[in-house]
Amino acid sequence: MENLRAALAARLAVAAATLILIANLLGIPASGAEPGASEVGVFDNRILFGQSAALEGSAAALGLGMREGILAAFNEVNAAGGVKGRRLELVSRNDGYEPDKAIENTNQLLKVDQVFALIGEVGTPTSKAAQPIATAAGVPFQDDSFGLAGRAGVLTALEKRSMALVAEGTYVRNTTAVKTAFLTIRKAAPQAVGMVGTYAACAEFIRLARRLGLDAVFVNISFVGSNSLAKELGSDGKGVVISQVVPFPGDATVPVVARYQKALRAAAPEAEFGFVSLEGYLVGRLVAEALSSLDGPVTRAGLLAAIKERGTFDLGGITLTYGPNKNQGMDRVFLTVIQADGSIRAVDRLAE
Repeated sequence: MENLRAALAARLAVAAATLILIANLLGIPASGAEPGASEVGVFDNRILFGQSAALEGSAAALGLGMREGILAAFNEVNAAGGVKGRRLELVSRNDGYEPDKAIENTNQLLKVDQVFALIGEVGTPTSKAAQPIATAAGVPFQDDSFGLAGRAGVLTALEKRSMALVAEGTYVRNTTAVKTAFLTIRKAAPQAVGMVGTYAACAEFIRLARRLGLDAVFVNISFVGSNSLAKELGSDGKGVVISQVVPFPGDATVPVVARYQKALRAAAPEAEFGFVSLEGYLVGRLVAEALSSLDGPVTRAGLLAAIKERGTFDLGGITLTYGPNKNQGMDRVFLTVIQADGSIRAVDRLAE
């Protein structure tokens, strides 16, 4: 267990607050801007952002949670007068966690909706599919696939401790067809199973394990959708570990979390506090902070430069750091464990 704790302490989760900016190199006509506006998607009284994410299907909780958090941040900013008198608005389109749809949405958002920038993109496979658009625009973009990236992180952590995988299995995206992977992994009788997937598939794997006698510690990364996983598992979730890229969303002692709670209650009174919506809120606050720091016209290139040149954004207990070759924002990892009653508890270390 000591080796397991050490391995889990390594970075297994992706960054919080990733901002995808499309530079003005796409040949989009300037007709989307009102007279006197600086850039496409920038109007006299508002700035329009676009999001392509899973809003329906097996990964919907991720896209909806991200959207919920961004809108909470935007509503908070708008209630205070906007950014230099401009409201922040968001157009969201559903890609169902399918790469082809993500490409279609990206073109729609840029060429038809004529948004200023893309934020809140959820899912590496879908983001990777849209990468050629960003590459053509000269914008840095993460080039990997979600499952393979997670696997690489686990391997790196294990190798540092002279450990190795004893088995591995895969499943098809947007399905819960995990039985073959489960049977392959069960044969190796592992002490722990690192899981890189969405909540529906991971929940199905864990339920199979509970029913068919695989006694192991199950470890998920933040993208699984913690609240949704806990709900899917019910009593089967006890002891499941999830690494997070944001603090515990119920911890109001962290100033930015307290602001998030207040903003979410105001924007969506029925919404539950969650890790994904908190991440979305941080994305929204980052955008607002960066826009506020601009001198002169609001441009896509200017916003990207402001983030990279300013470098550090203190949001209140959480600091995001960027640079010419760094667009990850934060390296911290927070550990949580699902309890017997389905709640999620933050922990500093894993108990025996």
